[in-house]
Amino acid sequence: MIDKIPVASLYPDRYTLGKTKVYEYMGILNIKPFRVGKAAFITFEQLKALDEYCRLLAENPAAAAEFAVSYAQSSSQGEQVRERNAPVHELVHTSADLSTSPAWLLFVEAIAARLQPPASDPLAPQRQLQEICEQGWTVSSSQLRQILGIAPKAGDRYGFTFTKAGRVGRQLAWRIGKITF
Repeated sequence: MIDKIPVASLYPDRYTLGKTKVYEYMGILNIKPFRVGKAAFITFEQLKALDEYCRLLAENPAAAAEFAVSYAQSSSQGEQVRERNAPVHELVHTSADLSTSPAWLLFVEAIAARLQPPASDPLAPQRQLQEICEQGWTVSSSQLRQILGIAPKAGDRYGFTFTKAGRVGRQLAWRIGKITF
């Protein structure tokens, strides 16, 4: 039994994605649709893999990247087995496709690395406050909120004194001083 699922039926109805995104996901998974006339089709197994990838991508992007790497590797190994019995004219086409497979794997690994948050410096806020204090700058409430992670208040915190210093546009301006013990 040959299962043929038209690729055109996958967008936008099934995944609420555009054509380009569906083909991008298929490329990441190393799914190569076969053509009958002008229409492109994938197998039911490939459809299940695409469904799983989209589900994981929504829930846990890192797990989706791992799934993509493992599925792409297993599908490229399956292609190598099929190639042993393929005619010569088909080998030329598939060997060109296989040469891009490692590039896709590197691409997926790079995406997975970017999805992981960088290691943060726990003393970064204090260093930023120290620099603001040394330079004598006034900062807006939103800038101070971004540094501290909380809304600024007048008073002493984190070894610094926060003093209201007028306005910057519609926001309060803050002057920061170092507390000496």
